[in-house]
Amino acid sequence: MLNISNIVFEVLSAVLYLLVMVALPVLLGFIQIHAQKRSSVCIDAKCVGNEMIASKGVMTYEPQFAYDFDNQQYFCGASQIVSEPYKEGQIYEIYVNPKKPSEFVLFKCKPIGGYVVIGIGLLFFAVFVCEIVCMI
Repeated sequence: MLNISNIVFEVLSAVLYLLVMVALPVLLGFIQIHAQKRSSVCIDAKCVGNEMIASKGVMTYEPQFAYDFDNQQYFCGASQIVSEPYKEGQIYEIYVNPKKPSEFVLFKCKPIGGYVVIGIGLLFFAVFVCEIVCMI
């Protein structure tokens, strides 16, 4: 016999699973895909520093850039994390979103990672559906 607390726990567990294992990967995948597609204008930008990010003993870097676009100056961090710091003061090509010039990507590529992450999210959704069907 199921009591109310067990039912509430099961529902909350299912919602949390769907949020973390399905919705989050799908959302992150779409964000990456759209960032690659929107950032279409190649410009030169000067690296003005690197923000170090340490996680579980691994150092990664978020390069910071200064650049001009449509007669306006921007100082922004990259939306991509890299394993080696960019050389401060050096000029690099970046790809800017013309509709929102503060958004850019460091390199254009096919957003395969975005599709993979979406696929993983959908795989977890399929596992969830199978679990629900098996319970019925």
